[in-house]
Amino acid sequence: MLAKAVQCVPRSTELWLAWAKLESYEKARAVLNRARDANPTDYTIYVAAAKLEEAQANSDLVSKIIHKAIRNLQKHQVSMTRD
Repeated sequence: MLAKAVQCVPRSTELWLAWAKLESYEKARAVLNRARDANPTDYTIYVAAAKLEEAQANSDLVSKIIHKAIRNLQKHQVSMTRD
């Protein structure tokens, strides 16, 4: 159902993150990659991907995701604030 929902509303970060939480590790990675493609300026997707890899003890991938997030967000001139 969430797969269909993100097709209808691909900019909804909440739907993407909810879908990823329901999936296995491998499928969650794929969902979050698709979410980043659909929402390249939303840093919460990068954070969720980093947390997913951290939970799997993939610290090298966590670092890569964070660096990629910084590069992509700067490219799109997104400024992050602490909320």
